[in-house]
Amino acid sequence: MLRLLSSLLFVTLLMTYCQRAAHAEVESAVVKEALAAFNDLDYSRAITLLNEALSESLTREERIVIFKTLGFCHVALSDSEAARRDFEKLLEIDPSIELDRAVSPRVRTVFEKAKTRFLQPREPVAPVKPAELVTTLDPLRPSEGNPLRIRVDHVGDGRCQLSHRLRGQPSFSDVFAPTREGRCELTLPGMQVQSPALDYFLTVLDAHGNSLGAAGSLAQPLTVDVQSRPIYKRAAFWSLLGGTVAVATAATVLGVFFLRDPRITVVPTGP
Repeated sequence: MLRLLSSLLFVTLLMTYCQRAAHAEVESAVVKEALAAFNDLDYSRAITLLNEALSESLTREERIVIFKTLGFCHVALSDSEAARRDFEKLLEIDPSIELDRAVSPRVRTVFEKAKTRFLQPREPVAPVKPAELVTTLDPLRPSEGNPLRIRVDHVGDGRCQLSHRLRGQPSFSDVFAPTREGRCELTLPGMQVQSPALDYFLTVLDAHGNSLGAAGSLAQPLTVDVQSRPIYKRAAFWSLLGGTVAVATAATVLGVFFLRDPRITVVPTGP
């Protein structure tokens, strides 16, 4: 009988506290449905709905309500380890958070264990250094106006970002391509391959935007010399040549016209 009364008191205090918490700004329909399930003592359904809500775009207040209610549900189901993890995630959002005095000792005990563990000093995690990638150029000696293919091998799943610029330009332009079977290949169109040289660096990113590897960098880009086109292959050359021919042709026609017209007398000069 005493155990039953204790359980009823625990549930009553827990529901009273959660009803207060529910007054916080909660706009998510899934979170509201989960709180209703909790108030109906359907803890398993509440846990399922709260975990489902975590995939949504949530406010800070909503995340606090979710992890706090998850902790309460797991304590009610006698899963103290899961409740401790919930409270640790709660403390990650707000390390200064405290539980209301109305919360039962069973919940407070688990919460205090989570808080003690959370506040313990943790060993710093060494950052993962991105792998240094090697690029392959095709052709090895690019020519102005011709496409240039840049490839990297042995990369993970994700996408490649190629940043490039004409030497001397202040900023880089970006080209993206997915990785396939551990390889990534990007192609620069001929109009973007100009002499005297091309600066570039390449980064492979995972699905979250983290760098898996890089070749070159913004501070130290890679450089490839670009061979200039012969003058006879340049459009400006043919435009100039065409203009010169047109002028010469016009002059010839006018000369013939003046010589044949009887109305025009050519007066010799000289002594």
